[in-house]
This record gives sequence, C-alpha cells and structure tokens, in this order.
Amino acid sequence: MLRSIDPYRQVVVAKYDNDNSELIVQKITKAERAFSKWKVLSVTERLEGLERLSAILDGRKLDYAQLMAIEMGKPIAQGLAEIEKCISLCQHYIENADDYLATIHTETDEVITQVRRRPFGVWLGIMPWNFPFWQVFRYAIPALIAGNTILLKHSQYTTGCALKIQEAIDAAWYNENLFQVLLIASHQVDEVISHPAVAGVSLTGSESAGRSVAALAGRNIKMSILELGGSNAMIVDEHVDLLEVMEGIVQGRLLNAGQSCIAAKRILVHESRWHEVQLAITERIKNLKSGDPLEQDTFIGPLVNLDAAEQIEKQYQRGIQQGAEVIVPLQRSGAMVTPGIVLLNNAQNVLWQEETFGPLVVFMKWQDMKECLKLRAHDQYALGTCIYTAEPEKWIKRIHHIQEPMIVFNNIVKSAPHLPFGGIKKSGYGTELGKDGILSFTFPQVIAL
Repeated sequence: MLRSIDPYRQVVVAKYDNDNSELIVQKITKAERAFSKWKVLSVTERLEGLERLSAILDGRKLDYAQLMAIEMGKPIAQGLAEIEKCISLCQHYIENADDYLATIHTETDEVITQVRRRPFGVWLGIMPWNFPFWQVFRYAIPALIAGNTILLKHSQYTTGCALKIQEAIDAAWYNENLFQVLLIASHQVDEVISHPAVAGVSLTGSESAGRSVAALAGRNIKMSILELGGSNAMIVDEHVDLLEVMEGIVQGRLLNAGQSCIAAKRILVHESRWHEVQLAITERIKNLKSGDPLEQDTFIGPLVNLDAAEQIEKQYQRGIQQGAEVIVPLQRSGAMVTPGIVLLNNAQNVLWQEETFGPLVVFMKWQDMKECLKLRAHDQYALGTCIYTAEPEKWIKRIHHIQEPMIVFNNIVKSAPHLPFGGIKKSGYGTELGKDGILSFTFPQVIAL
C-alpha cells in the first residue's frame, strides 16, 4: 500500500494499492508496443503533443501547485514556479529538438555516411518527491521526444502528482501508453529493470538508492543515469553586493525548505564581510514566513515528513556537539522546521561533511583564496559551485581547481532546460537537459552507403 500524507496537517491524503507482478508486466508490454509505433514517427510529429502539453500545464498549474503543497509541503508560490519551469522545458524542446536529433551527413571519396539518433526503447524513471513535476519532466520529456516510451516509479509521497502527469501526457498525445505510472515499492524495482523490454533507467535520489539501482542496471547490462546527493558550496568574497548575496543565500539555500540536491549547503564568507553578512541574513530569515504551504505568502513549508524533520534536527544537534556556533537556532515542531544558522570553524564537522537536507544555513569564514578553495572541495559530492564576487576574472584564473560540472557567478546553481545537467563523484553520472540531455536517451546509428 502506497500512502500520501499531508506533512503540514499530518493527515492521509490518499492510499494506493501496489501493482502486482502481473500488472507490472502488462504495463511494460503496453510500453513496448507503444514504442514500436512511436519510434517510427518523425521528431516533428512527436512534438505536436508537446505543444498541447504546454497548454495543459498552463491551464492547470494552480491545481498542480496545490497538490504539491498538500502531498509534500511545497509552498504554493514555489509550486507555481515549478510548473512554469516545466512549461519552459517543453518550449525549449519544441524549438530545438529537431536540430538536436538531426541526422549528420559525411562524405569521403568512397563512402557516404549518415549518423542517425535512435531511441533505446522503454525507459524507467525513478523520481523523488522534492520537485515532483520538474524532476519527472526533466527526464521524461526529452526521452519521449527522442522516441522512447516511459515508465515512472515516483515517490509514494507524491503519487497523486505522478498520476496527474500521466493524465496530462495522455491528453496531450491522445495515447495512454507512452507514459505510465508504476505503483510499486522500492523492492519491486528489480523486477522492472530485469525485464528484457526495459532499456534503461534514470534515477534522481539518494546515494544509497543510486548504488542499488546502478547495481541492478549493471547486472542486467542496462543504461543508467544517476543524479544523486550534493553539498554545493557558495563562495562570498570581499568584493560583493550584500543585497545580491542575501537573495542568493535565501533562494540558494532555503528554497523548498532546503530540500534540494543543488542547494548551497556550505557557505564560505570572506572574514572581512562576515559581520555584515551575519547581521543581514539573520534579519532576512526572521522575515521569512513559515507555515501552511497553501498560503500564498509562505516561503518555508514543512519538510516532506516527520522522519526528514527529525533527521535534520539530529544533524544540527551533532554539529553543535562538534563545535558549531549557533547564530539562529533551528527549531522543529512536527514536520515544520524553522531556518537555523550556524558558524563552523572546523571542516571536519558533520554539518560540513554530510549533506544537510533542510533549512539549515551553514557558514565558514576564510582569509585567502587558497584556503577558500581547499575548504570548498568535497571528497564525496560534486554538482556545482556558485561564487559571489565583483571580480569574476580572478576566480576564473583558478577555475581548474574547481572540479564541478557547473560554476555560476553571482547567481545560484540551478538546472535549466537549455544547459546540460548532471553530477560527478558520488553525485552521480550521466547528463540530462539541453542537447546533451536528449542525446543521452538515444544511440548513434551509422549508415554507410
């Protein structure tokens, strides 16, 4: 039984029966049959449904935002922004997919060659609750437009969102089998990946989930794309605009109650600016409204469930035991956690070494660039780094010291439809979004004439 629970009100929203083995096989078979027809269509033909999907999203975005608020606690204004981002992704592939997937022609003295991009088949997506629409769209839309069909195992906490996405895609393409939700638990994933018709799996989730899925995919010699945890650094140097930095900290660390793999979980501030940054962020946090995610002006909603709230509280207490200085205390009531601020003087503190998934702002001071870059590095995770400075050129000279897939100046790290996105180290592997992302769901087919 899958259960969706409103984390703010602590009431059961809905219950869903698990798909049994027979139903799982039926859905995979339907996806395989749909693929045989879908793959022969041109990219232009596939894109016709994407225009309709954009319109459906636009017309129902308030309903979807309210559902996110109820199922996983996302403040409604942030839910609306998430749907808008899904629309922008659709528009990006409407405008660019034909070019991204175009056949490449080459000619030598003896051979004329074509390289076509071909879809693999049925792709399984295993997606998390924290961005319940965006994470699904990020993998499913380019995979669909490339010619694959989709199976989705969503988090049980956001099953309602999963079914709404299926409903919208069905309506957009007049086809019930291009995209299907699997109502399954984690222990049933092996059965899906092992099926001969399933060609690959894309997972966004925890490091432990990634290890498990990667092992299953490897054992079955299937393609896999993993986007896992992160502990991104934000660097604030001595030459910054304070208001810009405050906006970056609030949006980069506290959006979605801090429940984001690419959040700025470790913030390095030049010692000459620490005092004013501390005063300014303390004041900003006091003015952020926490509470009911269905209220338009709420910025901090509940964490997804009680376990998540208890986890961040325990990490916070362990950090204090290891010497963290409390600037603003983190406080928990049920699944509600109000933002906390701490200052560290030791990079071995658990709050610097472990990923923190909640509204906890963790600072450390630095004196020179060499020290800063050493503190910024993380042995485990690598998704992105943002640097706030009026002199980006001095940091660009040292860019080779930052082994990250994304480096952003004077803005937060965030995924975008037109840019490749993915992690390295234990943050995962593979690429989604942009041209590289859609090509991830295809293989090159060489035709020599």
